[in-house]
Amino acid sequence: MPADATIPQAPTAVHGSGSQPYPCHAAPEPPNGPGFIQYGYCRTSLDHQPPGARHGSTDPRCPRDCQHKAPQQVAVMFTKTFGWNGARAAAKQSKAHRDNNRK
Repeated sequence: MPADATIPQAPTAVHGSGSQPYPCHAAPEPPNGPGFIQYGYCRTSLDHQPPGARHGSTDPRCPRDCQHKAPQQVAVMFTKTFGWNGARAAAKQSKAHRDNNRK
C-alpha cells in the first residue's frame, strides 16, 4: 500500500505491478552492468534477511526458482564476509560459489 492513497495501485506505462515477479528473473544474466562489482548472483538476493522480511533475500517478488537468486547459505556467508572484509571480498566469495556450482 503506498503512503500516498492518491497513487493508483494498477500498473501504468512507467510503473509495474508490485505483486508480479521482477522481470530480471527471466533474463539470462543477473541484473548488473559495466562498472559494477560482479557478485555472481543478484545483488539484492545476497542481502540476507530473516523469514517474513519483504526485501533482500526474502523479497516475495523474487521467485524461489529465479536462476540468479543466491541460496540462503550463500546470502548468510556473503553478509558476514561483507561486514568483516568488505564488498570486494564478499563478491569474490559469492562469485566463486556461483562459478563452481554452474558446472
